[in-house]
Amino acid sequence: MFISRRPVPVPQHRLVCLLLTFTGGFLDVYTYFTRGGIFANAQSTNMILMSIRMAEGNFSGAGHYLVSICSYAAGVLISGILHKRFGTHGHWHWRQLLVAGELAILFAVGLVPTGAADALVNLLVSFICAIQVASFGIFEGMPYASTMCTGNLRSGVEHLYAFATSKDRRFLFNALRYFTVIFVFILSAFVGVFLVRALHEKSIWICCGVLMVVLAYLILVEDMPSQSI
Repeated sequence: MFISRRPVPVPQHRLVCLLLTFTGGFLDVYTYFTRGGIFANAQSTNMILMSIRMAEGNFSGAGHYLVSICSYAAGVLISGILHKRFGTHGHWHWRQLLVAGELAILFAVGLVPTGAADALVNLLVSFICAIQVASFGIFEGMPYASTMCTGNLRSGVEHLYAFATSKDRRFLFNALRYFTVIFVFILSAFVGVFLVRALHEKSIWICCGVLMVVLAYLILVEDMPSQSI
């Protein structure tokens, strides 16, 4: 069910993409509730909130959002550099290395008490989210985002409209893929609220468990054409 039937690279498989989407939604809830109301993924929202704080004369508060925005930009840059420089290193694919690094950083974040170093934690989580969205941007041959859903919603509706006008079932299946991603994103945020309230800063280790599954899948399903991109 979760292994894609289409001949696509392993990083584009359904299981990988949906697990990463779960992580993306969860991390936004985590930073919002435990790290000072910052969204790890939604940089458009952070830009708006930063502008509001600046208009209010609260430049210190605006700085918190600016840190997250800059860290996100740095994550995208680092992802591109690592892809170009390392590619496949021996048995390890560059995406496997990034997921392993993401896992290690998020585990360390769970050790930091709430309020102790929230600015640093937000920086790290935004950095991780940027690396994820820059490194895993294709779902079974279609562009998608695992850490935000505005583009996914647009693409899903466009494919649904294309199906309604052409009756080509391929568009319907594509729309269902996008709506599945959106559902998982919403579900992760919903579940995340309860887990964060129960486990506080250590709730981020839920994401570590999810990423361990992703990493194991990327390593074990090595007979698929994942090393060519």
